[in-house]
Amino acid sequence: MKWRHKAFVQNIISKLPERLSYDLYYRTQRKWGGLKSFNPSSRMVAGSETIKRIIDAGQSPVGGDFFEVGTGRVPIVPMTYWLLGANSTVTVDLNPYLKNELVNEALKFMLENRSICGDILGSNLIMKRLDSLLDLASSDHVSTDEFLDLCSIKYLAPGDASQTDIDDGAIDFHTSYT
Repeated sequence: MKWRHKAFVQNIISKLPERLSYDLYYRTQRKWGGLKSFNPSSRMVAGSETIKRIIDAGQSPVGGDFFEVGTGRVPIVPMTYWLLGANSTVTVDLNPYLKNELVNEALKFMLENRSICGDILGSNLIMKRLDSLLDLASSDHVSTDEFLDLCSIKYLAPGDASQTDIDDGAIDFHTSYT
């Protein structure tokens, strides 16, 4: 889709009532956009690259608490942080875009592509955590809450990243995929 057409469609959808616009925007993305065939690997790469940058800067993400802005449809980056040793991630988004359907698709992708995921995550991967995640993924249907709980992710949406109840000094790393 050309960017002008995309912008036109997004502007029309944004004028609709919030609940309707969220659903229509999601359906549009699934039919014609970037969610037509969902693959979480690019966000796993981004999360893994962030961890590598933290390590290259002389810090250790292991046991760290993360704050991520801009969750999107599936918190793949926070999941990646957890798989690579993070203690927890608070993730905030202005809009409640998270979709359980996509959480399950991401988990199914990981279950079917374990070796690709292992290659993406590299030597910092905590295998016990990946095994736990893939055990969860082997269920017929995983709830978003089960996924978030396992990966120690606190999801705040709709939320304002500048207005949280997080204590000063409670966050070790602040990130955003964008």
